[in-house]
Amino acid sequence: MPVVLPSTTTLQQPLVRTRLSDQNNKKVDPMKNKFKAFLMTLLLTAPLFATAGHHEEGAPSSVGVAYSFNVSDPQAVVTAMNTYWNSPTGKKNPGVAVLRQVIAGGENPATHTIAVSYPSYAAMDEAMALNANSTDAQSFYSAMQAAAKITSRMAFDAGGIIGGDPMAVTNPLPVTAYFMMRVKDPSAYLTAWKKVSGGSAGTMSALFAVTADGEGGITHGIAVRANNMATLMSSIKSNQSTPEWTEFMKVVSPIRTLERRMITKDLAVFGG
Repeated sequence: MPVVLPSTTTLQQPLVRTRLSDQNNKKVDPMKNKFKAFLMTLLLTAPLFATAGHHEEGAPSSVGVAYSFNVSDPQAVVTAMNTYWNSPTGKKNPGVAVLRQVIAGGENPATHTIAVSYPSYAAMDEAMALNANSTDAQSFYSAMQAAAKITSRMAFDAGGIIGGDPMAVTNPLPVTAYFMMRVKDPSAYLTAWKKVSGGSAGTMSALFAVTADGEGGITHGIAVRANNMATLMSSIKSNQSTPEWTEFMKVVSPIRTLERRMITKDLAVFGG
């Protein structure tokens, strides 16, 4: 499928190069295994909605993995992914992948993310089998190993819990604010969140479960998406100044801890 890529896609982060093949008679480098797993999962998991305003975690019944990473050559990453997704193997892959630029990410040094998802775990298994012996996949590994260094990974399971106005997000390459948290009582949090999730004009939001993270015990996340930064930030600020938000904070403060925040800009969509 066509890929949209702004001309402003640049990165300045240094590259850590690794080899993907480990000979049996050599000691295995843990970083090689981590990078190989990163590349494999990019092909096995990809964001469900590739249409305007619906790219991933907000998708009904979508599962997948989101990666944060540094690259030295963003165009090389786009070329590698384009080549794979237009290959015979890629055209059979039921997933979608979204490349994003990190506008602000706190302590995480990542400059970009790739969020990948499927409509089901069965679809993920299908892709795994598809890529197991694929020369297209091997070519993808070779092209990617010179362009990316993973900094973190997160598995998510989105159950279609959406707020706001999805139809208001018409930009095919929107901006998104992520609020990652540790929740003690998911049911109580969901009940409280539903009361405030519809109050942000011009945005859509989604609550999703984090099934694996490896950092600080994060259990859930909220993604708030808008056409542009101005709409995103003004909508969040407006929503957080209401009496309903004050009541929301009283309810959730004892049961959730905000661990990380991040803002991204969509750059390109692959697959679908």
